[in-house]
Formats: sequence, structure tokens, C-alpha cells
Amino acid sequence: MSFEGLRRFFRLDRPADVDRAVNDELLFHFDSRVRELMAQGLGEREAREEAERRFGDVSLTRRALEAIDRARVGGERRALWWSGVLQDLRYAARGLRLKPGFTLGVVVTLGLGIGANATMFGIVDRLLFRAPAYLATPDRVHRVYLVRTFDHVEHPGSNMAYRRFEDFVTMTKSFDVIAAYTDPKIAVGTGEASHELKLQAVSADYWKLFDAQPVIGRFFSADEDQAPAGTPVAVL
Repeated sequence: MSFEGLRRFFRLDRPADVDRAVNDELLFHFDSRVRELMAQGLGEREAREEAERRFGDVSLTRRALEAIDRARVGGERRALWWSGVLQDLRYAARGLRLKPGFTLGVVVTLGLGIGANATMFGIVDRLLFRAPAYLATPDRVHRVYLVRTFDHVEHPGSNMAYRRFEDFVTMTKSFDVIAAYTDPKIAVGTGEASHELKLQAVSADYWKLFDAQPVIGRFFSADEDQAPAGTPVAVL
């Protein structure tokens, strides 16, 4: 869009133009009415007084004309804006047709960028935003954080000793269920076939937080979840 087009689009003197156009419109109709009355035989003074009486509420007429003119101005501005957008699109399309190699590079770059962003968003959404699968009441399940103070500086964290967890279970009445879990890595298998496997060690009440049921067998119970060792059971 040219500078002149932008100047017309962002007309700073538009309100003054509207007022001047309204005044000219009112004056034209008023003078026409006065001339009609004088042609019918009235004097100039009588004709003006009669025209003022017939013309009605001038301020109301002025507001109506201003509203109509501003609507027209708004339509012109929208037309200029769309005209500029179409010109820019046509110019961009011509430039891309003249440089197919550059166009291909732009398309590939945009495709890779959009694809990478979509992939990262999917990962972040699944790991940080979405609740774990089968969680019974995601809006009520929360992680408990403890705040420790060292050298007058507070350090929040969700890790705690097992004895502190037991204190929460026996002394806290604000929660329906309190469960503990940790994510250790252990060696599975024997000899050369052994490998490291990440698993979760959880307390028995952990299963109450989820709607999932075992396909075969059962979850372990609170009787099997006894410190310090408990019953050697696993859920696959």
C-alpha cells in the first residue's frame, strides 16, 4: 500500500471532514426550504422562521447525519484495508513464482518449524498439562511439597523420608488418601542378559487414585505393604 493510501486510511482530519460535511448538508437543505417558502410569497424573515419551525430538532438531525457519514467513512476505510491486503498478497505470490528455489526453501523451513513445534507441544502437553491416564479425580489429586529452610532460604521439594510419609498418613486428616511413590532404576535379569529398568515403588493406597483394574490377578494390599521390606510383589 502506498504512503498516500496509508494517509487516506489513517485520516487524522476525518472528524473535521465529517462535521464539515454535516454542516454543509444541513445548510443546503435549510436554504432550499427558505427559497421554496419565499417563492410561495413569504418574506425572507418569515421564510426563515417557518423553515426553522418545519426543520424540527436540528441537533437530532445532525446526530443522524453524522452517524450515516461515519458509517460511510468506516466502509471506505475497510475497503482501503482489504485493497492493501490483496495488493500485498498478489505481490508476494508474484515474487514466489519468480523464485521457485526460494519458495521451496521457505515452504520446507515453515514445514519443519511447524512440525517441530507441534511435536514439542504434544510432548509437553502429555508430560506437564494432561493428567495421568485413568486418574480418578484429576481436579482433587495433588502432590505435597515440603519447604525446608537452610541459611534463611526456603527450598520447596516433593521428596521426603519414608518416616515423614508415615507421619502424614497417621497425623493428617485433611486428605482422603495419601500415597507415596518413587522412581528407582534397578538391574533386572542375570548375567549378560541383565539390564537396567526404571520402575515405580508405590504404597498400597496408590491404586485408590486410579480407575484402572488389573487384567489378571490383583493389586497388592495394605497388609503386604509393611515396612521395612513388605511382601515381594510386583504389578506389571
